[in-house]
Amino acid sequence: MDFGHEAVIRTGGLILVLSVMLLGCGTPHPDQEYVALRLHSKWEFNGDIRSIEVVDETSDHDTEYTVEITTRNNRTVLTRFKYSGGRLYVVGLDASLMGYSEIRFDPPIPLLPSTSKIGEMERWDAEEIREGNPSRSFRIRVQTTVLKPFPVVCAGDTLNDIFRIRVDYAYQEPSVSPFLAGESEWWFAREVGIVRYQLGSRPYEDVILFDIP
Repeated sequence: MDFGHEAVIRTGGLILVLSVMLLGCGTPHPDQEYVALRLHSKWEFNGDIRSIEVVDETSDHDTEYTVEITTRNNRTVLTRFKYSGGRLYVVGLDASLMGYSEIRFDPPIPLLPSTSKIGEMERWDAEEIREGNPSRSFRIRVQTTVLKPFPVVCAGDTLNDIFRIRVDYAYQEPSVSPFLAGESEWWFAREVGIVRYQLGSRPYEDVILFDIP
């Protein structure tokens, strides 16, 4: 698997373990103002991730979203999110179209920390379960750090209200063959969603076009 594929799969699991507050339907929730997950919301980039689009939204007891992440090589990863109790969670991802397993997280992983204070860290422990083989379950730890935000210029506009986080995804057993794992950084603008990302030590990639219905 080349670096681009690793980066996109890692993205699906983390995020896109991403993020902040939606513009969602119904009563607004604190976790929604920055992530902007609404059906048909779309963001385009020039990097390893070429586009991120909300392709499905269903509501029962909780609201669930399916987000399609398309790579530079036009391969896709589907990431599933759940909105429950005022927070947004990453439920799992499907990388089967790239020849990899579908995975889920038990329990689901919060997308964003509960704090916006710069320098604050939160950690979550969960199981990464690789579907189709129940024995393939691995203990993981996801650490999110709130970083100092800076304005981002997009299409000539300066976006000042930014929420910036770093996400570290690690396996608790050193012998595990990594499927996700790694460090990433995500920048979100209020009512716009993701506007910048960094995967590992790669350069930052800024959004070039976005459409929020």
